[in-house]
Amino acid sequence: MQKLIVKLTKENSKLLEVVAEDKHEIAEFKQKILQLKSDKVDDKRKIAQLKSENVKLKHEKILLNPTKIDLETLEKHSWNSDDRSLNIFVKDDDPLTFYRYPVAQTTDCIRGKTGYSKVKNECSFDSITWKYPNYEISNDEKYVAPKNIFCILDMNKGLMAFSTDNNYLGVAFRGLKGKKLYPIVGSVWGHCEVTMKYFGGYDE
Repeated sequence: MQKLIVKLTKENSKLLEVVAEDKHEIAEFKQKILQLKSDKVDDKRKIAQLKSENVKLKHEKILLNPTKIDLETLEKHSWNSDDRSLNIFVKDDDPLTFYRYPVAQTTDCIRGKTGYSKVKNECSFDSITWKYPNYEISNDEKYVAPKNIFCILDMNKGLMAFSTDNNYLGVAFRGLKGKKLYPIVGSVWGHCEVTMKYFGGYDE
């Protein structure tokens, strides 16, 4: 009886060794999978970074070589006086600028006349009321908006980025391909004025 127990113990020992080896292989395999997933995430980040850099270069190119746009085209891409809150109106002497009345406890907005779906476009917003929606920036952080903020839209790649005169803020939204987007600005400050200037668009 004692010999049988020893024999069983030896067999169990061998069995445990096999199980241990299998567990080791499984652990190594899982580690490889995790590494592949990590590499895939890094690749996606690199691709996103390259796309962001591409948008940045196109933005700089537009700023360095701005297209001269006539007033009629600028007005076509300006604010829509028929698509606004009642506390906002488009100025008669400047159709590219809206004004907000000093009304308390309300949030008002206005939409642009033109929607963008296929080409690359860029608009400049001259304002002191902009809040930049970047998920990488905490809402608790204080950000003093500059006088000019540029919205760069690349509908071929489905990207929207923002920039100031001196600082490229990066891509804020992705996955926009196939959608039609209208510029909208909201405001809570009385006597606020926001000017939208269209810089032009092009297809590739």
